[in-house]
Amino acid sequence: FLRLRKMISVVQQSKSCCATAYYMAKDLQYLYASKKFFHTLPHCFEVNAFKLDRKDNIRGKKAKCQIAYHGALMFGRNMRGLLDAYSQLIEENETIKKTTEFVLRVKGENVDEFKTIYKHNNNIHILDPLDFSNSFNEQLHESDINIILENGPYYSNILPGKVPLLANLGKPVFILSPLKSELRRITENPVHYIADMNNIAEIKEKLKDIILRTLKNESFEKPFGNYFSDENFINSIQTIINIDYE
Repeated sequence: FLRLRKMISVVQQSKSCCATAYYMAKDLQYLYASKKFFHTLPHCFEVNAFKLDRKDNIRGKKAKCQIAYHGALMFGRNMRGLLDAYSQLIEENETIKKTTEFVLRVKGENVDEFKTIYKHNNNIHILDPLDFSNSFNEQLHESDINIILENGPYYSNILPGKVPLLANLGKPVFILSPLKSELRRITENPVHYIADMNNIAEIKEKLKDIILRTLKNESFEKPFGNYFSDENFINSIQTIINIDYE
């Protein structure tokens, strides 16, 4: 309670306030009982800001199409639903079974359980996480479809840290989201890129579509448009610093 009171005081004294996600901004404005509008300033990714020369632990892909998830399993992220949907696909579709693989670089909840459940599935590879440079390069050079898991199961008010990075790679993404989430708000074509994290049938249908489109070398529009562009970031900064409260 004392920490909350201190933060309320900080907000009251501030010129303007912002958060990295729209829904988080709304929640914080309510939490701190603020009359000030909390702006949205999404974090971005600039490749030149990082040293990304390490490539020594990259696993080369073993199939025409590699689906990949690099990250943590926590906060209700439904990896089990995704793996079950993929397992059903490779049993039903011989092309997908022969031409795809699913690589997970994971830590967190249920990793050992998943290794046991899927140990006989030759298309699923559950591996240790990599350092940032190796992870970036593996997703850049080896992965064809990158997975994003939002928190759940009902609501996610954050912008996952990996989203600007994956947007920078220019590759298709497949997102599992609750029905109300930040990524549903900013994704320009959610019909193709987002599935309800609580609906295995929908996950399966949309995952199949994006896999088959990838195998056909179809082009994909940018899932987040210009949301993470320098221009949008600069415009957001200017709005925040120029605001005038009475």
